[in-house]
Amino acid sequence: MTRKLLTLFIIFFICGSPSFAQNFLKKYELEIGGSAILAGKKYNGDFDKTLNFYSEIRRNFTRLPMDIGFHFGKGTMYREWENPFTTNDYHYLSYLVISNYYFSDSKKVSPFIGIGMGITHLKIDWSYIENSQSIPHGTQKDDSFNFMMRGGVEIYRFLRISTSYKFMKRKYSNYEISIGLTLGGWR
Repeated sequence: MTRKLLTLFIIFFICGSPSFAQNFLKKYELEIGGSAILAGKKYNGDFDKTLNFYSEIRRNFTRLPMDIGFHFGKGTMYREWENPFTTNDYHYLSYLVISNYYFSDSKKVSPFIGIGMGITHLKIDWSYIENSQSIPHGTQKDDSFNFMMRGGVEIYRFLRISTSYKFMKRKYSNYEISIGLTLGGWR
């Protein structure tokens, strides 16, 4: 009985105070999106293009054209080494503290730049290539400090397109292009 009364009270409170909800949503926003890792041929290897997923929660500052928040990313990078004929699948999980600066407070188009710092956990599955077939050989785990620089544009305050470069240990660094949908944060 008390659960029903509490639930009913919460529903009436939320429905009865739209100004509270509007003010709350002005401060916070959630972004969910996908990114493609596009790292060119370097370090004697070649990354394949892959699609990865991320989410961010940010708090907007009302008097400053910036925000601060957290970035969570999960995905896979496939990398084929030329020598000694091995492939590596990098499965990663990244946690970053981020901040963005907006050059314009326009409701249509707002260009921004941002930085982020955190840690990335990696699980590396590697295998040999023999006669055009991949033969599983082992698994290894690694952690890397992650420093991200990015720039992009926010369109109509709900669509974000950005590019970023993530500096990690030399063999894990990568370049990404991402697109995400933003909920809340109506400054």
